[in-house]
Amino acid sequence: MTPISTLRGSWAALASDTVDLIGDVRALVGSTVSIDESLLDAALRGWSANSRRAFRSDLTLWGAWYRKRRVPPAQATPELAAAG
Repeated sequence: MTPISTLRGSWAALASDTVDLIGDVRALVGSTVSIDESLLDAALRGWSANSRRAFRSDLTLWGAWYRKRRVPPAQATPELAAAG
């Protein structure tokens, strides 16, 4: 059986990873875009560690794609993304 102290430590690590991801989303879209951080936090906490890593990877790739095109990600349109 896993000791309670170990479980508490893993919950703390999970929470900080969630906070980091929320910060990453905020940094990517900017402070002028409205984000429901409590909703994002709840979704991220429900995801597996692999899903959170994939989400972070997707954010990184998306941000790089838009920086290369010199378009703020928050101003992205479906047409711009499709034009690739």
